[in-house]
Formats: sequence, C-alpha cells, structure tokens
Amino acid sequence: MEKSYGNISKDSLVDISRMDHFREVWYINKSKIEVCKDCEYRCLCSDCRAYISDPNNIYSKPLKCHYNPYKNYNI
Repeated sequence: MEKSYGNISKDSLVDISRMDHFREVWYINKSKIEVCKDCEYRCLCSDCRAYISDPNNIYSKPLKCHYNPYKNYNI
C-alpha cells in the first residue's frame, strides 16, 4: 500500500485502528466504491484497497477486478 499504518511487531492494533488515515479506508464499503456500487455482485466479492485503479482516489475500483457491470461481462 502507498501508506503505512504501522508495524504489527511494534504497534498495537488498537493504536493503529485509532489513526485518522487508517479510519479513512476502514469505513469504505462497496456502496461507496465507484463501479462496485452499481455491480450486482458487490455483496459476493472481496475487495483489496491495496490495489486500486486510481491511487489518487480511494473510492476507485479494485485494480484486479475485470468485471464490467455496465456491459455485464469481464473486460
């Protein structure tokens, strides 16, 4: 990922979860992600915010998703 949220060996998970920049991605769900919010499979698939289509937009589509819900096929 572009940002570091701590080191599991040195930082407690509670402290990491309280970081503002960690919470920024923690509350992202499929209803907020571009393209995913329109996909009929949004409740079935997993998502990885580490690999996104546009690194400058935290709400961009997962990079490894090749499904296009607007055309109903993999691209």
